[in-house]
Amino acid sequence: MLREQQAEPGAFRPAVVGNWKMNGTRAALRELDEIDRAARSASNVDVVIALPFTLLDAGSRRMTAVQIASQDVHVEPGGAHTGCISAPMASDAGAVFTLVGHSETRARGDTSATVAHKLRAATKAGMTPILCVGADLNGQAPYEAFRRLRDEIAPVAETNGQMWVAYEPESAIGADSAADSDQIATVHARLREHLGPSARLLYGGSVNADNIAQILSLPNVDGVLVGRASMQASTFAPMITFADQSARRA
Repeated sequence: MLREQQAEPGAFRPAVVGNWKMNGTRAALRELDEIDRAARSASNVDVVIALPFTLLDAGSRRMTAVQIASQDVHVEPGGAHTGCISAPMASDAGAVFTLVGHSETRARGDTSATVAHKLRAATKAGMTPILCVGADLNGQAPYEAFRRLRDEIAPVAETNGQMWVAYEPESAIGADSAADSDQIATVHARLREHLGPSARLLYGGSVNADNIAQILSLPNVDGVLVGRASMQASTFAPMITFADQSARRA
């Protein structure tokens, strides 16, 4: 379960979420052990890692401070869907969160309707969904970017529980640098306007130990979603420690 949030509505302890994508065998669980040690010392931070399906059970069994997420779920709770994993199955394996609508799954065919069904499936299974949105102000007209943003967050209406939303502009995923501060602040302000104080808003896209301080200092940024830097304790643990120290100073 989530640690207790701060009393002020819309004010959250920082969240540091990792996404291993299609990486990690059982040998990589040693990295999780080191990450969990850092998380145990960071009482002011919520740490979540989205593991590949093959590691959900093993990862959840050995973690004490890190919470486990699935990287995706199917729209149906079961049935003739060879090769897919349902929300109840992911939950049964130990996942308490799931990513939904990541740009990489949207590129493989997820539509807004599909995302809405997945959000509903996740919440019905008792999981907290982390909805990923990727409207990009870099190289796209602001009107078009914000229209797309509205379309991407429309499925939030399918949930009646706690919602996390991760803004990951596509141009920053796997890039050498994160989106600039103005873009992050502008989009997060728009997300807060549409979703209200109860939505927990994360930024993702080339987050690392060098830029996490600047990102977390921006208004309406409640945490980060980290990709490649989350797969090794040597690069991920320092971000957990910094977020904890930042929260203590706040």
